[in-house]
Amino acid sequence: MKISILVLLGSLFLGIFVPKLNAQLPETEVWMLTLDNYDNIKKVEYLSNFNSGAYNNQAVFADNNNILMTAELDEGNTDIVMLNPISKKWTRLTKTLENEYSPQISENNYVTTVRVEQDEKTQLLWQYPKDASNSGKQFVEEYTNVGYYQSLNNYKMAMFVLEQTNDLHIINLRNNRLEAVTKDIGRCLKLRKNGELLFIQNDAKPTIKSYNPISKRIETVHKALEGSADFALFGDSEIIIMAKGPHIYRYNPTAASYILLYDLSEYGLKNITRMDYRNGKLLLVNKP
Repeated sequence: MKISILVLLGSLFLGIFVPKLNAQLPETEVWMLTLDNYDNIKKVEYLSNFNSGAYNNQAVFADNNNILMTAELDEGNTDIVMLNPISKKWTRLTKTLENEYSPQISENNYVTTVRVEQDEKTQLLWQYPKDASNSGKQFVEEYTNVGYYQSLNNYKMAMFVLEQTNDLHIINLRNNRLEAVTKDIGRCLKLRKNGELLFIQNDAKPTIKSYNPISKRIETVHKALEGSADFALFGDSEIIIMAKGPHIYRYNPTAASYILLYDLSEYGLKNITRMDYRNGKLLLVNKP
């Protein structure tokens, strides 16, 4: 029987790359920028001291004070960690025989993850209660091939489904009704304040598109930055930013092109692969 451990602090609260258990996980690290405004970086912090030189990935804000991330704390196995960047205290949320990835806080206040079963093929959407009242359960039973996901509201979930073309599906959690939206999408799923889902459509020229879960309409937002698979919604106006190498770019609609926002090479960052923004702070995953 699998044993799962979930421990949360009292104040607490997108094909997926899944390395084989006997393969070495790549070194990745988490950084955070504190911003005065769009043009001024106030502070740059390295947040992976607790697990330096190992796999630390898929960092997202859990709330205003805490960060969730995937970390390889035991060799060849990934679990979910919560980190408070102010106190520098970290808490291991899971300790399982399976690998967990892509942590989020769902609308119903559970910690959700993609859990890769021991057959290294089955990928389930799993959830853990914040109060550690039980060891968790499979969240969506209709899919065993979930790569990434994004909660849309308290009863709808968008999922990057691992199929031949990596498809976008929506599930209604009230009635388990499934909806196939479109094919050949990227791993990054982001939710706008207006309830629209943003994703990258991998056409000949990858394009950022929006999906309205009410009208079911898909519309083109603008082109994606060439060579970048991830984006974030930046600031109160939700500007789309993308990264390439040590550089972060924002889209300029007037020129219909991306312009440089930050050059982080002076801080030692080399390859920014993921980002998440919240209230003047920008989380970065860097591959050194």
